[in-house]
Amino acid sequence: MDRFAEIVQQLWPEWKKFSSVPLSHILTHPGRLAATYNEPLLLMIVSGWAITRGSDVVSGELGRGTMELLLAQPISRLQILVTQASVLVLGTAILAGSTWSGMWLGIQQTVVTPSNQPVSIKLPLLPLEVPLPIPRSDSEPVAMSELVDPSLYISAAVNLFALGIFLAGLTTFLSSWDSLRWRTIGLAVSFWVIQLVLWMLSRTVESCRWLEQITFFGVYRPEQAVYLAVEHPQQVWHWFLYDPTGKWVGLAPLGNMALLIGLGACGFIAAGIIFNRRDLPVGA
Repeated sequence: MDRFAEIVQQLWPEWKKFSSVPLSHILTHPGRLAATYNEPLLLMIVSGWAITRGSDVVSGELGRGTMELLLAQPISRLQILVTQASVLVLGTAILAGSTWSGMWLGIQQTVVTPSNQPVSIKLPLLPLEVPLPIPRSDSEPVAMSELVDPSLYISAAVNLFALGIFLAGLTTFLSSWDSLRWRTIGLAVSFWVIQLVLWMLSRTVESCRWLEQITFFGVYRPEQAVYLAVEHPQQVWHWFLYDPTGKWVGLAPLGNMALLIGLGACGFIAAGIIFNRRDLPVGA
């Protein structure tokens, strides 16, 4: 942890632009584990599931020519969409739950060696401190479960689930009025990339901070959820955050999750309306 702290402290003047939590939290075990929910690979897996499955709801079936077979059965268009959406939601829940389960298992199985080495020692009777460059080796290993409570990451897992629902609803909406799956995927991925660029721009350019308010990355804040779970547990499942003076400062984790899920639900509803009313291509 000491070496990690030294590296992060040197890079913090630049990194702090992209962090929603203070450095003191990042240097703790709960803070370091919370960064898992911002791992590019994890975001790509959840986003990939939502986009690929969402694009298959309507445009995928039309592109393969299987929509005709589905509609030949005694089922309605709405039933087709609801079934596909249910699979999407269930799969997203399994992915988000798997991340928390993996976090729990890792915490139970991991052992760490805490560093209690003082930075320096004070010489008796003299106003001098001497640094200790040689690390101590007498620290006893400690189970990670004694340092980190897995329940701290429940809100982060729900935030990841909400992100997946938002992307699934958006892609299903795009799929509902298109007939080519590759185009639906292209539009959804382009939206994802543009949102990422806008979020990074909002973090690096002070005059563009307002751009964060129009990106879904601005409300996907698992690290902030874990930070509040550690420092202010009573605020995790609140809708809004307030400063000590009572001034509103933004959405709390519950508000962020509800916004993402709500937008995703709107996407599914809009997709149902469009798919139920549109004229399908000949042969579909």
